[in-house]
Amino acid sequence: EILMNFRSTDPKTREPNERKALYINLYNATILDLVLVANPRGSIKELSKGLNPLEIFSRDGLHFDQKMISLNDLEKRLREEFKDPRIHFAVNCASKSCPSIRSVPYVAASLDAQLDEATRAYLASPDAVEVRMDGGRPTIVTVKIFDWYAGDFKASGGPLAFIQKFGPPVAADAIAGGRAKLVFAEYDWGLNSAK
Repeated sequence: EILMNFRSTDPKTREPNERKALYINLYNATILDLVLVANPRGSIKELSKGLNPLEIFSRDGLHFDQKMISLNDLEKRLREEFKDPRIHFAVNCASKSCPSIRSVPYVAASLDAQLDEATRAYLASPDAVEVRMDGGRPTIVTVKIFDWYAGDFKASGGPLAFIQKFGPPVAADAIAGGRAKLVFAEYDWGLNSAK
């Protein structure tokens, strides 16, 4: 029922923050529905067809805004329309390296605070950001999201500046020195669990 409400909402009639919240909630509800219905054992990639292990994200299976779209289409729309890198920490792909799905939906009235909270919570989670010292120079080891979507972080000064602003204090301190380098950890596509 919730998914049907999201799908039947006309985005053109909504204010920008209402549209942004709608897209995030629709994405997360669709992922949750896919996993609950298909019940993959190890990874959402098990739901993909053919040779592309990420086909599940590019398959047109979502009727929204009077057409069939894919999860990738919805994510691209969200990224291009709003140019807000915090959305990467709000949408969930049902994998261990993804952010958790919030227990309450995103809403326009408190969207900025919710996105800040989701971003900070994710970057503070285990394996999201790690500081290692490499011959006296700090290395920030973080998730591939910052690599795959590097362009989305340019307006905020790049991945390191974004991590300095939203990440754990130890990472912010290491980056503040100006010598930190960035390394990306492998993405864990293992199925995440409810938290």
